[in-house]
Amino acid sequence: MSAGFDLYEAITAGGHRLMLSCADLGWGSVIGNSLDNGITYLPTGVDFGAPCGMEVVLPNGELLRTGMGAMEGNKAWHVYRRSLGPSHDQLFMQSNYGIVTKMGVWLTPMPECYMPLWLRVWRDDDLAAVIDTLRTLMLDGTIRMVPQVMNTVVLGSVFSTRDQWWTEPGPIPDDVIDRMARELEIGRWMMRFALYDDEAIVDVKFAKIKNAFERIEGAEVWGTKHTPEEIPSLEHPAERIQGGVPNLEWNAMTAWYGGEEGGHIGFSPAAPMTGADAVRLRDLLRRMVEDAGLDYIAALLPVSARSFVHITMVIFDTKSEDQTRAAYDVAKKLVVESAKQGYGEYRAHLDFMDLATEQYAFNGGVQRRFNETIKDALDPNGILSPGKQGIWPKGMR
Repeated sequence: MSAGFDLYEAITAGGHRLMLSCADLGWGSVIGNSLDNGITYLPTGVDFGAPCGMEVVLPNGELLRTGMGAMEGNKAWHVYRRSLGPSHDQLFMQSNYGIVTKMGVWLTPMPECYMPLWLRVWRDDDLAAVIDTLRTLMLDGTIRMVPQVMNTVVLGSVFSTRDQWWTEPGPIPDDVIDRMARELEIGRWMMRFALYDDEAIVDVKFAKIKNAFERIEGAEVWGTKHTPEEIPSLEHPAERIQGGVPNLEWNAMTAWYGGEEGGHIGFSPAAPMTGADAVRLRDLLRRMVEDAGLDYIAALLPVSARSFVHITMVIFDTKSEDQTRAAYDVAKKLVVESAKQGYGEYRAHLDFMDLATEQYAFNGGVQRRFNETIKDALDPNGILSPGKQGIWPKGMR
């Protein structure tokens, strides 16, 4: 059992009052997504907090249990993350050192009240104030989940098609984006987030959140309270995702160019949780993507109160050789130019793993050499996924 749908259905069938922190696309593997530091949204999604304790097949065929699982019959294996001595779980995340066959996953108890929330701002440069305000509300625990701050085009791509707005060559102009923002009522930036708590606490937190964000001129915050039982029937797919109910509707954005034959490359650098960094990355990435003739499609995901990941959706029409080539070329450029500004990719696309790894070059690339040393010790013949995350066995380097 690995897909989000499978685990959700098992929880539901068992009558458990528990919520799964699931990915945007419900077909995503719970274990696979976790091993690649995939982002999910419930409180257990903060700082990739759901995995706890693994069972791993090593390249020599031995079966390893990480953490407390190294002790036969240990009762804390899936509730205490560390071990006696070095803790090895991270060695099997974004690596090729073993095959994870079992993993503990932390779930969230259903709250008395679930309140999905929305924030909308109308100016592109309001992004800085949104991020700085959000940081404060996450640091003090008012918001204790993973929000998603979306630009007009990324949210517009879920609920409309590109040819409704623009059919000319090149990226969508700013005035057309403004029209899309108004007609779809999604603003220039819109944030989805949620509260999970007793109703009285939700009311206090909502008032505090509304007061904080609406200090930004023109900003609006709203939401509706629900019982957990109502979550599967909510109309908006994001409100179901944040409520732990997997679905596939968010995948509509990949049809922005090319419809059913649309392609997608993701470039996702990590950054400090400051408005200045958010604007700096926006300007850098938007310029390069639009110079390639594509639309800047972005979502900022604060994975903690101190950092966010800038999800850059490089979407293209796979039927167009020119557009496909432009997408891959600009994706490589994004990796290199962002690194020059101090922003490294947190989760590399398969075609760019070597390039992304090359950017982590402190002290002559000592991290890469260290990873290769471990690879050669565990898997000298390079059996498991040679080259994944830029980790090649000795015979292929």
